[in-house]
Amino acid sequence: MKRRLPPRATLEAQQAFKQAFGYRAAFTVSAPAVVELLGHHAEAHEGLALMAAIGRFVQMAASPRPDGKIELACAGHSGTECFWLSELKFNPAASWADPIKAVLMELRRHGVPFRGFNLAVHDGIPAQAGLGEVAAWQAAAALLVRKLYPFRLTDTGCLNRPPARDRYGQVPPPAQPERLALARMTHRASRSLSGVRSSLVEHLTVFCGRAYHALTVDCRHHSVETLPLLGQAALVICPSGVQGEDSAAQVQVRERAGHSAAQKLRARSLRAVNWAVLKEGRMHLNDLEFACAYHQVGETARVVFAERALREGDFLQFGQYLTQSHESARDFLQISCPEVDWLVEQALAQPGCLGARLAGPGFGGATVNLVTWNQYEAFVKKMAALYERYTGRRIQPLACPVVDGVE
Repeated sequence: MKRRLPPRATLEAQQAFKQAFGYRAAFTVSAPAVVELLGHHAEAHEGLALMAAIGRFVQMAASPRPDGKIELACAGHSGTECFWLSELKFNPAASWADPIKAVLMELRRHGVPFRGFNLAVHDGIPAQAGLGEVAAWQAAAALLVRKLYPFRLTDTGCLNRPPARDRYGQVPPPAQPERLALARMTHRASRSLSGVRSSLVEHLTVFCGRAYHALTVDCRHHSVETLPLLGQAALVICPSGVQGEDSAAQVQVRERAGHSAAQKLRARSLRAVNWAVLKEGRMHLNDLEFACAYHQVGETARVVFAERALREGDFLQFGQYLTQSHESARDFLQISCPEVDWLVEQALAQPGCLGARLAGPGFGGATVNLVTWNQYEAFVKKMAALYERYTGRRIQPLACPVVDGVE
């Protein structure tokens, strides 16, 4: 079933474009946020991740211009960022534009022929909540350039004959193989961004998400598979308002410990390690290496079991896997924080909550909660009130539909 976007799906981007440039944009794109249901640090260890694209969007609107310049505007930021295509480089004074510029740089490396344009952004994804904001920005930018100046990437990342416009001047959406290629391309672009962590899993989900379905991402083969996510439960995101200053560095420490554990266990990656191998090789690992390996082996197993639960429509069991994942991340990876642990504990005490865990790489961000449809409105109000009483900070829990990828 195709998602029918409401009339406001790109209205904010059109408004931002008209305010910045004085006329209506020719093309628009809407890219969803993503949430990790299971699979901490799967990409680093060739593991499995269970993801979903959710109904919070980055919107972009653009029109070509004849002088070869590119001018970028963003709602909430004063002024614009204007430059010649030949002078494409990062500007510390307008760092918000870096994700778009990184994509443009990567498109040039691929030999994609594009010229000048005006572009405006409206970001509706909660900041620092671990919901794939950078991946959504870059997916929207890549697809908008494709609409402005049609190109087609093959599954190997090479250029092919560009798609023809239809009678209305629209470019047909990319097929699944090209979406995978675009996801890999935008992920490579994200690596050039300083201080930004964006995983291939997020990029694949932004491009390949499907309404009413979860997405299993195999980080060894970079493949995706959809699973039905229909039933009696909704996904509710509770942002904590907390983001650890050294979260990226701490995540890297744990990923390096996982790599070291795999080497000592004589495995290509932790994906190849099972419980028997881990138990036998325990004496060769230090405490951090064992903790990271223990969590990762368990997380891969939880994804496999969760797939079965979703296929059978067993949301009660699926929710338990979410909670088990959080407990393992808290106790072994130690990537949680007091506010997130409190949110999970309180969520599980509410009627209708089937499971809860931290979302994103950890050390803050948000929690994702599986809540029955008949209880989610009361759940949202209760969690907001409890968190304000606990921390003095207001949060807005979000009940999010599961939607299609960027379009």
